[in-house]
Amino acid sequence: MTVRLDTRKDLSIEAAVRVGWQGEGVNLAPEALDRIARARAGFERLIEEPGIVIYGVTSGYGQHAYQRFTPEERKRHARRPSWPAQAHFGRPYPERAVRLMVLARLSNFLEGHAAVRPELALEVAGMLEGPMPEVPMDGAMGAGEILPLSYLFDGISSRFPLAEKESLALINGSPVAAALVTDAVIAAERRMAIAEAILALAGEAYKVPLGHFSPETSALSGDPDELVTAKILAGYIAGGASERRPYQAPVSFRILPKMLGGCAVRPGRRARRRRSRLDKSRTIRPISRPTTTIPMAASCRPGGITTRSPGRPSMRCRRPMPI
Repeated sequence: MTVRLDTRKDLSIEAAVRVGWQGEGVNLAPEALDRIARARAGFERLIEEPGIVIYGVTSGYGQHAYQRFTPEERKRHARRPSWPAQAHFGRPYPERAVRLMVLARLSNFLEGHAAVRPELALEVAGMLEGPMPEVPMDGAMGAGEILPLSYLFDGISSRFPLAEKESLALINGSPVAAALVTDAVIAAERRMAIAEAILALAGEAYKVPLGHFSPETSALSGDPDELVTAKILAGYIAGGASERRPYQAPVSFRILPKMLGGCAVRPGRRARRRRSRLDKSRTIRPISRPTTTIPMAASCRPGGITTRSPGRPSMRCRRPMPI
């Protein structure tokens, strides 16, 4: 079984469970590959414009940003390996989390924002068909997530001929954070089911008054998650001891519907309703925004959008594109 990906909306919690926890692969829809190809073509036209400056693509990185590359230098720069950024060590992330990192990385590709070629998108998707590389959890700190992503995509960087911007599209952004949050949501929902059963059993052993877990009482709070939790707890103790304590149980029992519903169950259920955070991780830089209003493309980074149209000088917008 594979998960079909067309747009970022397909990156749901259900898709994350299937890919990360159940080990399924992904299939990039033809429509997605077509969008990726069109976005790449627009980006390649853009970087051929005389005088265009795109950080890390036609210029150097960091303290070398003042450098301006010729077309040949630009291509050599794109093929530079990311080995210097590999400064982590220690225990690796679990494989399910690494798989979710790859899935989150694809969110940048599906709608053309990464401006990569379709071949690279397929290469990244293909990683989910085999064993995952080890990504260490501990070690040096660095800007963004360049360090762990350098380990994750080292194999692709070594065997696949990267073109302009594609190295940036692999190691920039925050797919690691998006993957770990999604993994925590999935784990929390499963652990909450265990916690609810154990705490309901403890309440039954204490013979708490039935009113403590009463859905009718919890409904008065107006919190749907507290109400759901109360129903679950009440269901567990239904049919239990007929003789209950004639006075209230300790507060640690009385607050279970509110605490479990508000502190733990709610984030998982709301994230499931809203889809996962994977589809929000459009965080690479520069971002290429396919557009119909500008003939070439719009290349964005957190400081703003650099555009160039025929016959007009390049300009920088004041307000950055939402990321």
